[in-house]
Amino acid sequence: MLNKKLLSAASIALAIGLLAPAQSSAATMSDLGTLGGSNSYANVVSADGLVIVGYSDLANGDSHAFKYVGTTMSDLGTLGGNYSTANAVSADGSVIVGYSTLANSDSHAFKYVGTTMSDLGTLGGNYSTANAVSADGSVIVGYSTLA
Repeated sequence: MLNKKLLSAASIALAIGLLAPAQSSAATMSDLGTLGGSNSYANVVSADGLVIVGYSDLANGDSHAFKYVGTTMSDLGTLGGNYSTANAVSADGSVIVGYSTLANSDSHAFKYVGTTMSDLGTLGGNYSTANAVSADGSVIVGYSTLA
Protein backbone atom coordinates (compact mmCIF):
# COMPACT_ATOMS: atom_id res chain seq x y z
CA MET A 1 0.00 0.00 0.00
CA LEU A 2 2.82 2.41 0.85
CA ASN A 3 4.54 1.76 -2.51
CA LYS A 4 1.30 2.45 -4.36
CA LYS A 5 0.86 5.81 -2.57
CA LEU A 6 4.46 6.79 -3.26
CA LEU A 7 4.12 5.82 -6.90
CA SER A 8 0.90 7.84 -7.21
CA ALA A 9 2.52 10.89 -5.62
CA ALA A 10 5.55 10.53 -7.90
CA SER A 11 3.30 10.18 -10.97
CA ILE A 12 1.36 13.31 -10.00
CA ALA A 13 4.57 15.26 -9.39
CA LEU A 14 5.97 14.10 -12.74
CA ALA A 15 2.76 15.05 -14.55
CA ILE A 16 2.72 18.48 -12.93
CA GLY A 17 6.36 18.98 -13.85
CA LEU A 18 5.67 18.10 -17.47
CA LEU A 19 2.71 20.46 -17.66
CA ALA A 20 4.45 23.44 -16.03
CA PRO A 21 5.43 26.18 -18.49
CA ALA A 22 9.08 26.64 -19.33
CA GLN A 23 10.68 29.40 -17.31
CA SER A 24 13.04 31.95 -18.77
CA SER A 25 16.09 33.19 -16.92
CA ALA A 26 16.51 36.22 -19.19
CA ALA A 27 15.20 38.81 -16.71
CA THR A 28 16.74 42.26 -16.78
CA MET A 29 16.63 45.18 -14.40
CA SER A 30 16.40 48.79 -15.53
CA ASP A 31 17.06 52.02 -13.67
CA LEU A 32 14.02 54.27 -14.11
CA GLY A 33 15.75 57.27 -12.58
CA THR A 34 14.08 59.66 -10.12
CA LEU A 35 12.27 62.97 -10.06
CA GLY A 36 15.44 64.65 -8.78
CA GLY A 37 15.87 62.95 -5.41
CA SER A 38 17.72 59.84 -4.28
CA ASN A 39 15.10 57.09 -4.66
CA SER A 40 12.16 55.95 -6.71
CA TYR A 41 9.80 53.05 -6.05
CA ALA A 42 7.91 51.28 -8.81
CA ASN A 43 4.62 49.86 -7.51
CA VAL A 44 2.73 48.49 -10.53
CA VAL A 45 3.02 47.98 -14.28
CA SER A 46 0.01 48.17 -16.62
CA ALA A 47 -1.29 44.94 -18.15
CA ASP A 48 0.02 46.00 -21.56
CA GLY A 49 3.47 46.50 -19.98
CA LEU A 50 3.85 50.05 -21.25
CA VAL A 51 3.20 52.15 -18.11
CA ILE A 52 4.94 51.84 -14.74
CA VAL A 53 3.66 53.81 -11.74
CA GLY A 54 4.95 54.46 -8.23
CA TYR A 55 6.53 57.34 -6.35
CA SER A 56 9.86 59.11 -6.37
CA ASP A 57 11.76 61.50 -4.14
CA LEU A 58 12.25 65.06 -5.31
CA ALA A 59 15.40 67.10 -4.69
CA ASN A 60 13.60 69.06 -1.93
CA GLY A 61 12.76 65.88 0.04
CA ASP A 62 9.10 65.62 -1.01
CA SER A 63 7.86 62.48 -2.78
CA HIS A 64 5.48 62.47 -5.72
CA ALA A 65 3.58 59.85 -7.68
CA PHE A 66 5.03 59.17 -11.12
CA LYS A 67 4.23 57.42 -14.36
CA TYR A 68 7.01 56.03 -16.50
CA VAL A 69 6.39 55.55 -20.21
CA GLY A 70 9.08 54.67 -22.74
CA THR A 71 12.12 56.34 -21.22
CA THR A 72 10.38 59.22 -19.43
CA MET A 73 9.35 59.54 -15.78
CA SER A 74 6.60 62.14 -15.31
CA ASP A 75 5.69 63.82 -12.03
CA LEU A 76 1.95 63.46 -11.33
CA GLY A 77 2.06 66.12 -8.61
CA THR A 78 -0.05 66.16 -5.45
CA LEU A 79 -3.37 67.46 -4.20
CA GLY A 80 -1.58 70.34 -2.46
CA GLY A 81 0.61 68.50 0.05
CA ASN A 82 4.15 67.17 -0.18
CA TYR A 83 3.49 63.45 -0.82
CA SER A 84 1.65 61.28 -3.29
CA THR A 85 1.96 57.70 -4.51
CA ALA A 86 0.44 55.79 -7.41
CA ASN A 87 -0.90 52.41 -6.27
CA ALA A 88 -2.52 51.03 -9.43
CA VAL A 89 -2.96 51.60 -13.15
CA SER A 90 -5.63 50.49 -15.62
CA ALA A 91 -4.77 47.81 -18.20
CA ASP A 92 -3.99 50.36 -20.92
CA GLY A 93 -2.27 52.81 -18.56
CA SER A 94 -4.82 55.60 -19.06
CA VAL A 95 -6.12 55.75 -15.46
CA ILE A 96 -3.77 55.91 -12.46
CA VAL A 97 -4.98 55.83 -8.84
CA GLY A 98 -3.39 56.32 -5.44
CA TYR A 99 -3.39 58.87 -2.65
CA SER A 100 -1.93 62.27 -1.92
CA THR A 101 -1.56 64.58 1.03
CA LEU A 102 -3.44 67.87 1.03
CA ALA A 103 -2.08 71.21 2.23
CA ASN A 104 -3.70 70.51 5.64
CA SER A 105 -1.90 67.10 5.89
CA ASP A 106 -5.06 65.04 5.31
CA SER A 107 -4.69 62.32 2.68
CA HIS A 108 -7.18 61.72 -0.13
CA ALA A 109 -7.52 59.12 -2.85
CA PHE A 110 -6.91 60.42 -6.35
CA LYS A 111 -7.60 59.48 -9.95
CA TYR A 112 -5.16 60.71 -12.60
CA VAL A 113 -6.32 60.83 -16.23
CA GLY A 114 -4.50 62.62 -19.04
CA THR A 115 -2.70 65.39 -17.18
CA THR A 116 -5.17 65.91 -14.34
CA MET A 117 -5.14 64.58 -10.78
CA SER A 118 -8.66 64.55 -9.32
CA ASP A 119 -9.44 64.38 -5.60
CA LEU A 120 -11.80 61.45 -4.88
CA GLY A 121 -12.50 62.72 -1.36
CA THR A 122 -13.26 60.56 1.68
CA LEU A 123 -16.29 59.09 3.40
CA GLY A 124 -16.22 61.91 5.93
CA GLY A 125 -12.88 61.26 7.60
CA ASN A 126 -9.44 62.67 6.91
CA TYR A 127 -7.91 59.75 5.00
CA SER A 128 -8.66 57.72 1.90
CA THR A 129 -6.62 55.79 -0.64
CA ALA A 130 -7.35 54.17 -3.98
CA ASN A 131 -5.71 50.73 -4.08
CA ALA A 132 -6.92 49.24 -7.36
CA VAL A 133 -8.60 50.16 -10.63
CA SER A 134 -10.46 47.94 -13.08
CA ALA A 135 -8.89 47.07 -16.42
CA ASP A 136 -10.98 49.67 -18.25
CA GLY A 137 -10.51 52.31 -15.51
CA SER A 138 -14.21 52.62 -14.71
CA VAL A 139 -14.15 51.13 -11.18
CA ILE A 140 -11.82 52.25 -8.38
CA VAL A 141 -11.61 50.57 -4.98
CA GLY A 142 -9.80 51.51 -1.82
CA TYR A 143 -10.20 52.58 1.77
CA SER A 144 -11.52 55.60 3.64
CA THR A 145 -11.96 56.65 7.23
CA LEU A 146 -15.41 57.77 8.36
CA ALA A 147 -16.29 61.00 10.16
